[in-house]
Amino acid sequence: MDRTSEILAALCPPQLGRSCALGSNDASVILVFVAACALFSLAHFVFLPKLWVPAFRKRGLEEEAAVVAAGVTRKVGGGLVLGFGGAAVLLAVGDDPLRSGLLGTDVSRFTMVTGVGLLTIVPGALLSALGKQSWAFYPEIRVATWPRNVAIASALGWTAYLIGFEFFFRGFLLFYLAQVYGVGAALAMTTALYTLAHLPTNGPETAICIPMGFVFGAMALYTGTMWAPFIVHLVVAVGTETVSAYRNPQVRWSWS
Repeated sequence: MDRTSEILAALCPPQLGRSCALGSNDASVILVFVAACALFSLAHFVFLPKLWVPAFRKRGLEEEAAVVAAGVTRKVGGGLVLGFGGAAVLLAVGDDPLRSGLLGTDVSRFTMVTGVGLLTIVPGALLSALGKQSWAFYPEIRVATWPRNVAIASALGWTAYLIGFEFFFRGFLLFYLAQVYGVGAALAMTTALYTLAHLPTNGPETAICIPMGFVFGAMALYTGTMWAPFIVHLVVAVGTETVSAYRNPQVRWSWS
């Protein structure tokens, strides 16, 4: 038993005995969880738009252009931190990031699961974007005018962010935890973290993350990669952003 395991075993309540310690994977598990908390905090707080809008204004951008640039920076920067950070942690614990949700999918399973996900999940998400409650949070890039270039920038930002985000939750964490604890526990733990990550959003969206965390996780495990949930999640995010911008009376839709 290594030193970490000895310390954790000493912390076990007497009624549980020393069996409550994690065992030989203690150090790796601790590293994964601590690193996951640090990475998500870094991705969230370092790239807050309110920190970046003044910086872009100092560079000479007009207010709305600075807001768009800050919004895209948040997405791209956050995606890079989550994606590359998760890969670095996997390498540190001796896992191959390419085998943790990036490569090795079964094409037939991938096609079926992605198609079913698009047909069953996306319509409900787009319908919810028609309601006023969605307009308080979307579009995330809060500008008065929504022209074509803003829509494209937003979609590209979501793409960059969700590649890192989905790898973080449905690759790095899910595949690693499934090896250590099994599929059921891994789905439960990643769903809990995924739901907590959505607390800054609205209540209904946070609540729907509970079933969707299990669904997206099951999609990743069944297909062997994070790409099926990524595609569905991306269509939901970009669709919600676009529909909300179109319906929100405070946003002027202009694709000229």
